[in-house]
Amino acid sequence: MTEEEILNRRRRPSLTVREMEKIVESLCYFHDEHGRMSEAQELVGMFAEMIAEEKDPEQRRLIDAYRNGVETQDGEMELDLDAEVSLGDDPGAYVMVWKWVTSSEADVCDECNGSLDDGEGYDGLCGSCADAAEEEVA
Repeated sequence: MTEEEILNRRRRPSLTVREMEKIVESLCYFHDEHGRMSEAQELVGMFAEMIAEEKDPEQRRLIDAYRNGVETQDGEMELDLDAEVSLGDDPGAYVMVWKWVTSSEADVCDECNGSLDDGEGYDGLCGSCADAAEEEVA
């Protein structure tokens, strides 16, 4: 992933409704001579939409119902009480869960979290950590 792609990735912050309202209030006062107000207005709109979703009782009921529909397995897949829910256009939703991924499944070194493609590694170690382990034994 390029640096540009990383910087443009969407991330939804975990904020309370009160925190979002404070951000909106602060953004409404933000203005400078370089046209930044339009950027602030875009953020205000995004937060206002999230606040409205959180405060709508029917929306809350629906989102909670989808969260409750997720079957989790302790240690394999877990769900936060405030997990993100993305409603679909058709009946259904994506619910954000935590899935445990081992270092071997991710192809990262058990020791340093570096890439296993780094040299001649073995037993879950990258080349550098495997070399270091051999030096300790010798």
